[in-house]
Amino acid sequence: MRTLCTKAENLNTLLHHETKKTPEVAKIMDMIETNIQRTYGKTWQTLKTKRVQVGDTTSWQTELSVALPQHLSVAATAAKKKESEDLVTLALYYKLKDVGALEKLLPQADALPTARDKFSDNEGALLLQSVQQNVANAKSIVIALYERVCNAKNSEEFRPQFETRMDACRQWVSRVSVNWPFPMVFDGVGQKKTQAEGQACVPLIDYLKDNGFLDRRLYPKMYTDDAKRALRNRRIGPVEVALRTNMTPVMEDILDEFETKVGSLQEIRQSCGDDGEPSEEDDEALWDIMTGRQLCIEAEQVKQRDYILKGQDDGTASPGIRSFRQSLPIYKYRSDILTLVQHNQVVILAGETGSGKTTQVPQYIFEDYVTAACGSSCNVVVTQPRRISAVSMAERVAWEREERVGFTVGYQVRMKRETLQQRGGIFFCTTGILLRHMQSNPCLQGVSHVIVDEVHERDLETDFLLILLREVIKKNPDLRVVIMSATVNTQKFSNYFWDAPVITIPGKLHPVREYYLEDLLDARIVRSKDLADPVKLVAQVVEYIYYHRAPGAILCFLPGWNEITYAVRELQKLLPPYAHGWILPLHSKLRHEEQWKIFNSPPDTLENVRKVILATNIAETSITVGDVVYVVDTGLHREQRYDSILGVPLLDTFETSRSSMRQRRGRAGRLHPGECYFLFKENNAVKRPEFSVPEMLRVALAEVVLSCKLFCPGTEVELMLSQAPDPPPAETVRKAIVDLQAMGILNTSKELTEMGKCVVLFPMAPQLSKGLIYATLFRCVKSVSSLAALMSENLDAFSGRLSHAESRKAKLTYDQTKSSDHIALMRMYSFWDSKTNSVDQSMFCHSLGLNSFSLDFSKRLKLDYLRNLSDAHLVNYTRNEMEDWSHPVNTYAKNSTLLAAVLTAAFYPNVLRAHHGVIRKGQLLENAKEFVSLTGRRAVLTEESVVQERKDVWENPWLIYFSAMRHFDGQRITVHDATEVTSLHLLLFAGLDLDVAEDLVYDAPRRSCLETDRKILTIDGHEQLSFRCSERDAYLIARWRNMLLYLIELHLLPRAVSESDSLISDLQHCLWPRVIQATVDILAVRPEAPVDNQG
Repeated sequence: MRTLCTKAENLNTLLHHETKKTPEVAKIMDMIETNIQRTYGKTWQTLKTKRVQVGDTTSWQTELSVALPQHLSVAATAAKKKESEDLVTLALYYKLKDVGALEKLLPQADALPTARDKFSDNEGALLLQSVQQNVANAKSIVIALYERVCNAKNSEEFRPQFETRMDACRQWVSRVSVNWPFPMVFDGVGQKKTQAEGQACVPLIDYLKDNGFLDRRLYPKMYTDDAKRALRNRRIGPVEVALRTNMTPVMEDILDEFETKVGSLQEIRQSCGDDGEPSEEDDEALWDIMTGRQLCIEAEQVKQRDYILKGQDDGTASPGIRSFRQSLPIYKYRSDILTLVQHNQVVILAGETGSGKTTQVPQYIFEDYVTAACGSSCNVVVTQPRRISAVSMAERVAWEREERVGFTVGYQVRMKRETLQQRGGIFFCTTGILLRHMQSNPCLQGVSHVIVDEVHERDLETDFLLILLREVIKKNPDLRVVIMSATVNTQKFSNYFWDAPVITIPGKLHPVREYYLEDLLDARIVRSKDLADPVKLVAQVVEYIYYHRAPGAILCFLPGWNEITYAVRELQKLLPPYAHGWILPLHSKLRHEEQWKIFNSPPDTLENVRKVILATNIAETSITVGDVVYVVDTGLHREQRYDSILGVPLLDTFETSRSSMRQRRGRAGRLHPGECYFLFKENNAVKRPEFSVPEMLRVALAEVVLSCKLFCPGTEVELMLSQAPDPPPAETVRKAIVDLQAMGILNTSKELTEMGKCVVLFPMAPQLSKGLIYATLFRCVKSVSSLAALMSENLDAFSGRLSHAESRKAKLTYDQTKSSDHIALMRMYSFWDSKTNSVDQSMFCHSLGLNSFSLDFSKRLKLDYLRNLSDAHLVNYTRNEMEDWSHPVNTYAKNSTLLAAVLTAAFYPNVLRAHHGVIRKGQLLENAKEFVSLTGRRAVLTEESVVQERKDVWENPWLIYFSAMRHFDGQRITVHDATEVTSLHLLLFAGLDLDVAEDLVYDAPRRSCLETDRKILTIDGHEQLSFRCSERDAYLIARWRNMLLYLIELHLLPRAVSESDSLISDLQHCLWPRVIQATVDILAVRPEAPVDNQG
């Protein structure tokens, strides 16, 4: 306890000089306590404060005890109570850092506000400054310093010994004796005892600092400079690699055959260029987005459709529906809207909440055409940013038109669609669906109107669609575009579309009474101790509404899934059991059927039960839940922002904008007078920005760059994106281009490579697209397509109720080698998919804590991707054949060695190197490991990764990964999934260039470098990716790699080229299978163990 107290004395000085930093530490400790309470449901720390007598002075002493991760106790004494409590919080913070528990106690990065430890790097300078200002502080520094020495040496004999006495002159004389780095004695004199001890410690600190025994943070350096130099050389030095001797003859035979058949690489490429030019094919037929069939407009069908539609429009709509539509605020603007749309290619419509714009504008346009007996010529496409919005709006409009979906109203979202039987009508779809359609119909032929709804959300796809539409209307003058939003900067979009006219529609909102946090405190609805975390307040406010306010459903806005599940647990404690079935989460990861429950109401048999919806911003716009009377707004939302310094995204929690606040508030007043409870103070609301940051300004742009090359191949990417409503930063665009070039998708001229031309055909991340293409070539489609489906939509295979440790344990069942999260997921999915009925699948999900919705949805995605493979002419097989384990396309689908090779090619340059030996807090830890990315950034693996279980020294110091986020400390990256690969995996499948250089050894006597009989191989010039091997192996590896790259590119040539050349056909069908098998043998470190994916 004495040591901790002196540490607190030391921290008292920090507190004195860094008063502005104290809230940051307090914020981190609050987040830890919140995380502990959410996870374990109990209080984490115990705080006791009391008055104590120190000499003639009365002070405050605070003791802080915690039970997790172990029993720890710290104490601090100060003149004031508040200062004592702040001091002990800092003391605990440092103690948790020292024992390595701080990171484990914090919640995951996707649930954290940014919390950087801004003062740790200059801690040493602050401590020295404190010594200069108050010599007495030197003793606490020395004690803390030698505490670390004792821990490192595992011995108490290194503690400093103080001998203090009063001399004849009534002065205090102190002597401090230490045994590290060798026995030393220092003396000091002072008027007080503490001053004398401090004076003795000052020269000790100066000596240790000046002679290099302390680092910049005053941690003792428990290593020599030679040891540090050796460690550095080991970390940056080449990795030894060698081919197995029994493989070299096989490699040489295949390489000789290959090189004999094709000659030099330049000759075969030239021959392909001369003899294999693909013939010009007829333009592909256009497809109609409205009907899902080939676009074909026949006069007789048009006449018949117009007649049917005209007959339907006879004014027989039920009086109730007609009266409701006419009561909407937008109805009186009907003729104005139609006139503007008729005479302008682009119209900006700003409709306030409750105006009826989403359901009425497309109907007005369509009905106008029907009245003119040309309804089949009106084909209105309405885009929505979310699936649930597109489906619910389509069903609502069909209901208002008193018809079933599919007659004049249709929709299409990912994995679900109801198209029109004939042309002429209204079609709702997500923005992504329209973009996919524009790949084959770039001028939107057959579409009369495009209504882009909810533009204020400024999502990436909507902004990109606006870029395209601005060009499309130049080529298709008959197309009409309506830009709609509830809250939008109308002038910005008017200017963007060349001074397009603007029409503003007032809303129809019932009165909504607002309550802010101060109001809730005054009414004692919430507890003051929970104010730091608005999520904690949700259940308290809902409980108050539930029991004390008039009937009506409650809609709560929370930032993410973790917060929703926490709120569900808390509400189940507060509400009666019979009401639990009406606590309804609303999140994109839930099934469509589960999301749809929010539109139902509790039956009359359940008295005093009201619906409680816990939603993200998915419920902010477009969705109207009629019986919502109360809104509870945390004022937070989850948002991804790109960190251009680290080159990785940060999924973080941010405050919502004022426009978002208005949208959420409006949910309470759509059909009834309502109440809105803001869980933040009113002065905080005033300081918020008016609009959210457009997604194009805050995310990585690799997929957008590919879309630019797909839609406008002749236009420079930078120029095209500069035409966005809010152009993205040039550095972010440049980084995206560089990343795509590193993946081999763009060439040095920023044009699509043969690989890139295939990658852009798949609606997923380019890494996953590339992996799927490699899987077809290396015959492991079934496994890799399963993984791509799971990872492409950020689908979480595990349910929210599992901890990271439990998820890791489940994955370890399917990868006992502890080497690959990806292969574990493939096998887990395969085992689930092998179940023949939904009951068995549900039981399997329940036993492992899997998310059945994610698996079901990924299965449908997988079938979609397999169809994409066929559409791209990469395979000639049916989906059923590609799902068959015994089919040739899945020859290696269970071979983990080859699967790791495909993932290496797909995920590069996402590579981590594991280093053994780390300098941490002044100690050289030989057995500790550290992961470093190719950019030199340190990385940490999440607790969910099976690779975390690896405790031994790794035979292969390489990991590849798909996704990484910024770590909460702001300096490292957090990797969520990883696969261990060998050096040969990287040498054969990673990067674009392999440099072979001489291995030089420095000859000190001659002061020159001498050549050896070995070579250095370097991938793409990365110092981290350097390897040492024999000269023979080096050239065999380089030749084999070049052959692989060439044959892969050969497979990606247009089919007309490959079929017209017998030599190319021979290479693809005769030599390639032998190359694959030989590659598997080269990579195999040990014989492949059989894996039963069927259970």
